[in-house]
Amino acid sequence: MQGTLNGLGERCGNASLTSMIPTLLLKEPYASTLETGVARDALAGMMRISRRLDEILEPAFRSARLPYVGASAFAHKAGLHASAILKNPATYEHVDPAMVGNERVIPMSNQAGQSNLRARLAGAGIAVGRDDPALARILDLVKLREDQGYAYDGAQASFELLALAELGRAQSFFDIERYRVTVERRRNALGRRISASEAVVVVQIGGTRMLSVSESRGRGRP
Repeated sequence: MQGTLNGLGERCGNASLTSMIPTLLLKEPYASTLETGVARDALAGMMRISRRLDEILEPAFRSARLPYVGASAFAHKAGLHASAILKNPATYEHVDPAMVGNERVIPMSNQAGQSNLRARLAGAGIAVGRDDPALARILDLVKLREDQGYAYDGAQASFELLALAELGRAQSFFDIERYRVTVERRRNALGRRISASEAVVVVQIGGTRMLSVSESRGRGRP
């Protein structure tokens, strides 16, 4: 059996070891009849290794949808899925995500129901009663925002802020007085064209006016 980490390889790629190893270790009849040489406890580090390779090669899209280690492998977007998962994870998960170092994800989207919403709020430590009318308002707001182009699937902090504001629990730590962002396109010392951005922000924090300036530079191209 020939395989590579994350299935990398020229043309069509190779069999992915991140899919083969847990299948052979966890699924019958392979688990009781085959010897892989991989300790079962080592599976918990598989996702970390897979993601590390992505960080080095920068093809994150390749492994995002892989079985077991992919970011979408244990994502439950539809409300029906989330409702069933909260009652019994085995209804939609063939293995415990933690066994392969992954985790369950219940994203918020315009397909979400109140089960998704309650699960996300509970995961963020936000207690809300099952019959709280704010739940319906938060769902409506998420759907409206997604119709406008926003996405909360991978933006947990933004979702929490939206929910806290709708629940009347959001704290105001600062007020933005003004900001300005400029982008400059120029050549660097090596003669490569780069984009340099500079941001100026003025905020009020506890009655104190503060100004901050920062800059960043994009990758140069020959």
